[in-house]
Amino acid sequence: VSLKEELATMDLYMSIENIRFSNEINFEILVDNDIDLNQIKIPSLVLQPFLENALWHGLSSKKGEKNIKLSVARSEGDFITISIEDNGIGRVAAQKIADDKIVKRKSIGIALTKNRLANFVKDFKNNFSVYFVDLKDENENPSGTEVVLSIPLR
Repeated sequence: VSLKEELATMDLYMSIENIRFSNEINFEILVDNDIDLNQIKIPSLVLQPFLENALWHGLSSKKGEKNIKLSVARSEGDFITISIEDNGIGRVAAQKIADDKIVKRKSIGIALTKNRLANFVKDFKNNFSVYFVDLKDENENPSGTEVVLSIPLR
């Protein structure tokens, strides 16, 4: 689908999920001006698992302001970079909560998404990358998570 369609779908998805959070989530999408969202193709719903993780692992246990920012930028070479940043509890605290749960559930959303991206770019000259950044405040305390996807344009 076009990146424009994907972003519209993610905006709708976040609106629906936000109802479950009593409209506590501040969600924004930022796109660099030099990007034609209609020309960029990506697999449909490829961003959804990352937003879901931000919501349910990063923000669901957090008190106070809850923010998710999705940013799209052109990067070096023929790549588009999509960043999803939350101000949640961080991956270490989220893992501790998951470890303490009685019923354990294996999360496969990110692994499946990586497989879908690998299949999508198999005929491209460049590969995709996904990495996670553990955000810290000025006192080195966890202040959220950023997921950065770098997707080739050809």
